[in-house]
Amino acid sequence: MALRTRVWSAGKLLLLGGALAATYVLFAAASMRVALRAREVEVPNLTDRTANEANAIAAQLGLTLKVDDSRRMDPKIGAGRVLAQDPAAGSTARRQRTLRIWLSSGTVDAR
Repeated sequence: MALRTRVWSAGKLLLLGGALAATYVLFAAASMRVALRAREVEVPNLTDRTANEANAIAAQLGLTLKVDDSRRMDPKIGAGRVLAQDPAAGSTARRQRTLRIWLSSGTVDAR
């Protein structure tokens, strides 16, 4: 009977240890998910803003801005204003991510 009691006690300890390990893994995964989500922000719409305005908005959210050297023509957006951005507005990005923007060169007169 003593052997049976010892085996039963060892089984209880193994079950308790397994439950503690499962609890640890569950809470570790949940806390990592919360920590990673806290660093994410929604990318703002920077279209039709000046580079300085776009930089101020991005800085408030903890994002950095890179202005692409090539300018693109667009009849709807004035010269020197943001024409396009990457990543797109409304998407989720981590803080300290660099947003790339392209500025408009305005319209070209056909004379």
